[in-house]
Amino acid sequence: MKKIIYQMLVGCYIVAALVLVCACNSQLDI
Repeated sequence: MKKIIYQMLVGCYIVAALVLVCACNSQLDI
């Protein structure tokens, strides 16, 4: 169970990081 939870947390962290990068890029484009 710990491995599954760890993978979920890492996955959410990566998704959040990608969203932040996309948001920053869109702001720079504007």
